Amino acid sequence: MLMSIRFPLYLIIVTLFAGCIGGDKERDKMSEAFPVENKLHGEQVLKLDNFIPDYIDVYNDSLLCFVSTIGEKGHHIALYHLAERTFLPPILRVGGKDGQTLGFNTFGFERGYFWDYDPGKEKVIFTRLDSIHEAGASHFIREMPVPGFYYSLQLLNDSTLLTSGNYFHSQDDYKLATLDLTSGRSYNHMAPYSADSSKPYTLPQKMSYESFLFLKPSKNKCVLAYRFTDRIELIDLDTRKIKVIRGQDMFEPNLKVMVKGNGKKIAYPGDESREAYVRGQVTDKYIYLLYSGNLPNGKNLFYGKYIHIYDWDGKPVKRLELDNYTKDFAVTGNDSLLYTYDPKTKNISVAKLTN
Repeated sequence: MLMSIRFPLYLIIVTLFAGCIGGDKERDKMSEAFPVENKLHGEQVLKLDNFIPDYIDVYNDSLLCFVSTIGEKGHHIALYHLAERTFLPPILRVGGKDGQTLGFNTFGFERGYFWDYDPGKEKVIFTRLDSIHEAGASHFIREMPVPGFYYSLQLLNDSTLLTSGNYFHSQDDYKLATLDLTSGRSYNHMAPYSADSSKPYTLPQKMSYESFLFLKPSKNKCVLAYRFTDRIELIDLDTRKIKVIRGQDMFEPNLKVMVKGNGKKIAYPGDESREAYVRGQVTDKYIYLLYSGNLPNGKNLFYGKYIHIYDWDGKPVKRLELDNYTKDFAVTGNDSLLYTYDPKTKNISVAKLTN
């Protein structure tokens, strides 16, 4: 979910260390040690020779979905039928026409369809999944406008989004908001950046707490998994109760600030900026987060070898150590199987999850 940004040659660079997250929430608490730590050994399912995914997912526990945000061979999604052990026709064409996507940074599956957020088109595109065996079939359902830019979002229903990372909007001082797709209205703001409304966070401070948003399937809770600090933030969407869980490494964001030629300041990772969580999956029972912890000078910055598992109350459940660094992973809805993608070998492996 990284953005490629070009900057003017003339700039000033300073170091940013953002303070603790503020807000109307429970006191930040140190994460308890994981009560169980297991090594997970997977078995190869297949090798991806002709598709390089940015993400993998599993739909309805029967389809492995390989997702390329910029597209591979004219499509964004390759589908592998687990029972039939075969690839189905690819879906979601690359392009700017209706039903096509230029690129996206957030996606998800609902019953019978796939959705993705294309910040270039400023739209959410809905793609049908009920005719995926038919080559050349039309999968397009509709597109709906999403004004502005969001780092991460999730679908609450067919016309409502839960959004995060609208930090380029100077007046948005909250990490979460609800967006009505039919009217474009943003409301129900939650989780303020600053505990003191008279001292709002600057844009670089907001960017230092960039996070991935995951929504519980029951859609009554969500979690923010931070990129540059090893903490998670759980929000109950009904009660608005917030809980922040600090990780065992306890490192804060340590980003640089770039002053552009027009005087605008933005944050970006420097040589000492550790990457925390890089991918995630959620089920009704658990939160699964792929942890990096690496510095930019390493080759595995955006990959992880450990998966941290929490319940929806923020209690640590288990830490899994994988055989190899993985780019992404997927978990079945019943928490029984975990699939991983090794970018070095291009292997998709599966392992059983034990209680």
